[in-house]
Amino acid sequence: MTTLYVALVLSTVAATASPAVRVTPFFSRLHDGPSFLIECPNVSGKPLPPSHFSNGAVRVDGKVHPVLATLGDGLGARTSPLGPGELWSEIVVLDQSDGKRGLASAVFGAQARSARMIEIAGGKHRVAFECGGVWSEETEFLWEDKR
Repeated sequence: MTTLYVALVLSTVAATASPAVRVTPFFSRLHDGPSFLIECPNVSGKPLPPSHFSNGAVRVDGKVHPVLATLGDGLGARTSPLGPGELWSEIVVLDQSDGKRGLASAVFGAQARSARMIEIAGGKHRVAFECGGVWSEETEFLWEDKR
C-alpha cells in the first residue's frame, strides 16, 4: 500500500511540475556585453501572444531591472500565438556600449533579440530573466572591464 501511495504522489508531482525558463550564455564577437539565449515554455494551458513572453525584466546580482529601454528586433520569426507547451526563445545582450555596436549576431533559433543597457562592473555576477511571468534560475557569469 505504501508503494502505491508513493507512486501516486510522484506521478502527481511529475504531472504538475512546470518546465523552467532555460538560460544559455553564449559568446559573440559582435556584442560588447554578456549574451544569453532565453527559452521560455508556455505553461499557461492556453495560446498566448509572443508579446506575453518578450522583453521581460532582468535581475543582475539581486537587483531587478525592469524594461526601460531596449534595442531589438523580432527577427520576423513569430507573430502567431504560442500554444501550450511551445517555446519562446529570445537573445538578450547586456550591452555595455550604449547600443553603439548593434545587435547583429547568430540567431540560434531565437524569435526575438534585444539589448538591455545595464552597466556591469568587472567580476563575477548572477543573472536571472523573467519570461512570461516566470523567473529563470540564476546563472553565474564573469565580466571583464575594459582596460
